[in-house]
Amino acid sequence: MLLLPTINAFYREERLGIIRLLKEAALGRDINVRILTPTNDDIEQKISKLGVFERPHKLDIRPIEMITGATVTTVTMVVADRKESLAIEKIDDSKDNFLEATGSATYSNSKPTVLSYLSIFESLWQQTELYMQVKETNRQLEHANEEVKLHSKMQNEFINVAAHELRTPIQPILSLSDMLRQKITEPQQYELVNIISRNAKRLQRLAEDILDVAKIGSRWC
Repeated sequence: MLLLPTINAFYREERLGIIRLLKEAALGRDINVRILTPTNDDIEQKISKLGVFERPHKLDIRPIEMITGATVTTVTMVVADRKESLAIEKIDDSKDNFLEATGSATYSNSKPTVLSYLSIFESLWQQTELYMQVKETNRQLEHANEEVKLHSKMQNEFINVAAHELRTPIQPILSLSDMLRQKITEPQQYELVNIISRNAKRLQRLAEDILDVAKIGSRWC
């Protein structure tokens, strides 16, 4: 377990070949390696080029700056086999040279000391997992919301087209009914034309209502 406090700390470890050696240990010697580090676009590209996703259960690198209040800015911390720890003090993060940037280093195989560093690392690691879960949940919710919006839009468009298509034949029916009503003389035929006219008007009102509902729904999409 390696905890890096700053972006420059990552660059210094990379120049020393530490990141490469950890990758070789993970992929070649079947060792589980977990790294927490602040990142930027360049570091994310470097991590991607490491090919950590070939065997993510053996080599896993996660950013810690994304966790509110979880950044670490004082020491580089290493825990090996849950039995040994090494804490390296940072004194001047602007220096490229590892020795110039760091101060004292404290090695320990004392169980209480190792467990304290282990607890810090595991706490930050769990926070990254929670953050990633929340991020994935939010992504799924956003996707679902977009799907709902698209479905509503398509539904309203269909209703709008259907209502307009429904209105198209209604007006000729009403007009022809009026023409027939003026020409017929028998009461029975007159009543049949009235039935046609009444039902056509009902369809007309229904189409208008559907269009009104579609307009209201489109305002909320």
